[in-house]
Amino acid sequence: MSELKQINTGRQQSSYKEFTITLAPGKVYTLNNPFNFFRCLDATDTFDIAWSANQADTNFRQGLCIKFDDVIPYAVLINPHAVTITVKIGVGIGDIDDDRLIIQGTGIPFNEASFANLIAASATSPKNLTIGDNSKISIVCTSGSITLNYIATGIAITNLVLSDGMTFSTSVALGGTLAVTGSGSFNYEIGSY
Repeated sequence: MSELKQINTGRQQSSYKEFTITLAPGKVYTLNNPFNFFRCLDATDTFDIAWSANQADTNFRQGLCIKFDDVIPYAVLINPHAVTITVKIGVGIGDIDDDRLIIQGTGIPFNEASFANLIAASATSPKNLTIGDNSKISIVCTSGSITLNYIATGIAITNLVLSDGMTFSTSVALGGTLAVTGSGSFNYEIGSY
């Protein structure tokens, strides 16, 4: 039986220990280490576990944690698979939590959908730009000063002033008209999906 070093916190005893367990197909491992919380830090596959002799086994996997009101004297880990698995667990007594983020597998690629229509140009104000539904708008003031007013159902951009070098970008679900006034020049892109 593995001994845990008790840490006196003044109010309660706390401890924590990690174990890496390799289980051959169909094998059982008894973890003789008292705990009141059990966290699976890593596992090559799911496994079954019983929390003591009087408990039925249950399925468990990486990322799951269980906390008990009382200290459990031991746990029994079972490999139900036809291949060897490795399980890394953390157990302890007290109120210790683990806020590490576990991400596994490949990344999920994120690609913004291609625009069905893209307009890019330079202009001098005043100018009215027609914006379609589901559009992305980018405006860069290239000289002077411009004022933006957007009118569409449920959307209002009122008297937004951009001076030389300032940029405004937004996405809109509903199309409308972007009125650009003032005495400046600007570049714009309007992409619709």
